[in-house]
Amino acid sequence: VLDGDTLTLRGPGGGRFHLRLSDLDAPEAAHARNPYRERRGCKRPPASVPAQTHAEAARAALAALAPRKSALRAECYVIDRYGRPVCHVFAGQTNLNLALLRDGQAMLIDRRRWIRDPASAEAASAARAARRGLWAQAAPTPPDEWRQRCWCRAQCTSP
Repeated sequence: VLDGDTLTLRGPGGGRFHLRLSDLDAPEAAHARNPYRERRGCKRPPASVPAQTHAEAARAALAALAPRKSALRAECYVIDRYGRPVCHVFAGQTNLNLALLRDGQAMLIDRRRWIRDPASAEAASAARAARRGLWAQAAPTPPDEWRQRCWCRAQCTSP
């Protein structure tokens, strides 16, 4: 588990690949090298970037759902701009994507056309209403907003 929405899987031939969970965006983990560094429009982005509030809890939640060496099944839809398959991942009958949304460990992705499972919106809404996980915060910052504000403009404190 790399962070709350990215796994590294080993395929049948032993090769490893990173996989992005579909329908959700989890709080951002710290990075030693800023992934936004080369982006256009970023003025003086920091070289390294801190973690977003709740990032470690989201990563731990995914790690608990998908322990090392567990058998997982993935239904993939597209390849993202970083070359990762974007998928729904299952451990037995458990849809990890829905479990993370239902437990408030991630937010529903902001682009509705990227949502593959209609149940995702309901799961995220239920977590928000119950103030579970990251929704226990008064006003959690969406990860896409955090990346832009912190990683691009070096404004990493909460508003």
